[in-house]
Amino acid sequence: MLVLPDVVYAQTGSPIVHLPGMGVSDIPFTVSIETPAQQPTDVTPYTFRVFDDKGQEVEATARTGLLIGAQPSPPETLLVSVAGVYTVQTQIGEEIVDRSLRVLPGWMTLLPPLLTIVVAVAFRQVLAALAAGGLLGALFIAGYNPFLAVLRWGDQLILGSLSSSWNASVLLVILVLGGLIGIIARNGSVYGVVEVVTGWAKTPRSGHLATWALGMIIFFEGFVSTLVVGNTMRPITDRLRISREKLSFIVDATSAPVASVALISGWIGFEVGLIGDALRSVQLDYNAYQIFLETIPYRFYPLLMMFFVVLIAVMQRDFGPMLPAERRARTTGKLLADGAAPLSGDADSQLKPVDGQVRHWIYAAIPLLTVMLVTFWGMWATGRDALVAGGADTATADLWTVFGKADGSRALLWGSLIGTLLAFVITVGLRQMRLTDCLNAWLAGAQSVFLAVVILVLAWALVAACEEMQTARYIVSVATGFLSPHLVPTLTFVIACLVSFATGTSWGTMALVTPLVVPLCVGVAQAAGITGGEAHTLLLGTIAGVLSGAVWGDHCSPISDTTIMSSMACGADHIDHVRTQMPYAMTVGMVGILLGDLPSAYGVNPWVSLLLGATALTLLVRFWGKSTATAP
Repeated sequence: MLVLPDVVYAQTGSPIVHLPGMGVSDIPFTVSIETPAQQPTDVTPYTFRVFDDKGQEVEATARTGLLIGAQPSPPETLLVSVAGVYTVQTQIGEEIVDRSLRVLPGWMTLLPPLLTIVVAVAFRQVLAALAAGGLLGALFIAGYNPFLAVLRWGDQLILGSLSSSWNASVLLVILVLGGLIGIIARNGSVYGVVEVVTGWAKTPRSGHLATWALGMIIFFEGFVSTLVVGNTMRPITDRLRISREKLSFIVDATSAPVASVALISGWIGFEVGLIGDALRSVQLDYNAYQIFLETIPYRFYPLLMMFFVVLIAVMQRDFGPMLPAERRARTTGKLLADGAAPLSGDADSQLKPVDGQVRHWIYAAIPLLTVMLVTFWGMWATGRDALVAGGADTATADLWTVFGKADGSRALLWGSLIGTLLAFVITVGLRQMRLTDCLNAWLAGAQSVFLAVVILVLAWALVAACEEMQTARYIVSVATGFLSPHLVPTLTFVIACLVSFATGTSWGTMALVTPLVVPLCVGVAQAAGITGGEAHTLLLGTIAGVLSGAVWGDHCSPISDTTIMSSMACGADHIDHVRTQMPYAMTVGMVGILLGDLPSAYGVNPWVSLLLGATALTLLVRFWGKSTATAP
């Protein structure tokens, strides 16, 4: 069965009926009409009906309306509760157009991400896992035709993902920054940084804290943080016998969690925009940025995770799979487990400086600092331009408002390109290397991150399949069946966790869940007679639940881009990184729910909840964790 594209032309000038590629049981789908041949004064009645495979009309699906001129009809929302093949019949005046719609049972939408996770854990092959999940999704999209599934996986899912300007900019930034790391590694300046930091990072504890501090400083974008911190700190932590699993955890825990709550970051414009749209949908006249700021104390997972990283660094205690990984590194010097496959590739040997090379830290610090400064300026410039285009007065706009309108992808690309060009100029101009050697170092650095690029492309293809199959909408529809006003923030956090973990995208999760749960929170509160400050607290907790849950999934999903890049930048086995990190994310997430989301929804001050959460984590690490310096 060949799946037709969304738009089907009966003939030139004929009405065009828009349907989704597939439907999901109990998940509404939309249908609309375009009539390019109509005159502006024409008024034509239309009717939508749905029939099952036996020709029986599905009850409560008929919709009627009027077409005015050549204007498209408003999208009508229809719903069927049983999986199968249906006929959507559209009558426009005297003309009838029949379109076929395949409706899947909701549970099938979970199979692609579940297969990916199972294959990744069972066979320790992330490429094969992502390909398997993506192909399974393509098989459903292509109507179970295996040949067509391969074609759709390539031209619709993979190619479609690459057509996104944001995704393309991420890949470019990864390659350009990988090349930059190659240059400053080959010219010896990264090792100069190592020598400076090693001057005070002489113990595993100080090495842990140095990695955490650098991650907190580079806060403006998650994947830039992982690339810079992982590549910069890896030689230092290797020398201090810190396992690659622990390094990748610290790098991952200071990327998305930090960027999501930073007052100036590539995330803020996206988050504020979603909050503003959701508030307008329920006629709440709040300032979106002010609401964003008010939600920060309610972001229990990212805030407690930042504290947790410092806690295990200072106490030098671990639990779960991380404990044997750290003891292995400390006692034997083996940074990776037997059979591990580091994600960074084998380009490191090409990036070592030649003997006698001057290793001054300043030649690395200048390009890396330039990346951050230019990115900061780029966000300010693009945000200002966006305000001007919208007719706003930039003279009275504060920095936060400007950054709320910034184009983070362009700013990051600008910073990466200028920082890399500066590294070329410094390296060649000061005769540290010849131009040919410098170009080869850049290529070697880009080659070292190429595997991560392939993994990201496959992960995005899987995400696109989940979006086509409406996996996230199904998860939300199931989870929101159990509602109480004071449980909405907690339930929202759990929903966002599940969606983000299954799809591997925090931004996609926020975009989907925010417009669904904000009206839900407002409606449930009004129905229960909750108003005033109590209703406002529930609203803040609900919005924070979306943003925090999306970070949780981004932090520990094996198909998340920052999780993949953390493994790559730190030279860790990706499955080992996910396996050792998961218990920590689960622990912090559970503490955040029990001592944060639930009590705060009943009126407990969120700062008190954060203090209680930090105390609970301290006790857990002290009495559950074991010293990494002690042999098992």
